[in-house]
Amino acid sequence: MTALWSPLRWVGAALLVLGVAFALSPDLIGAAPVSGDAFAQVERRIPGGAVAGVGLLLLVPPGPRDWAPRLAAMVGWVTVGLLGARLLGVALDGGHPRQWMWVAVEAGVVAGAFGFLRWRRRRSASGAPETPSSEGAAGPGA
Repeated sequence: MTALWSPLRWVGAALLVLGVAFALSPDLIGAAPVSGDAFAQVERRIPGGAVAGVGLLLLVPPGPRDWAPRLAAMVGWVTVGLLGARLLGVALDGGHPRQWMWVAVEAGVVAGAFGFLRWRRRRSASGAPETPSSEGAAGPGA
């Protein structure tokens, strides 16, 4: 009988829970309290989002063994964590124009990373070679 979850996924779930807790309460990780500045208050929550993003990456491991999809998944999931913590901070601490700029940048990074993954999945499903070297050293028809 196979295990329901691998140990790596359990670590991912634990990191996700810790990251969300750190984003909700930045004082848990020793972030210095900030008075008045909404931008700094939101920024205190970002490390928790990074931890949550790493947890998401471990919960949803990338499929292909190629380096490009793995890198795109890593960037995408960690940025999802950062974006979630930033939006949580904006909701709890108030918005600042620079925070909304970062929300737009992070949303663009997430869209680009997951758009790339979708493109790669469709490309490999259509039979196109993953890499130029996947046809063999001698090339096609050799």
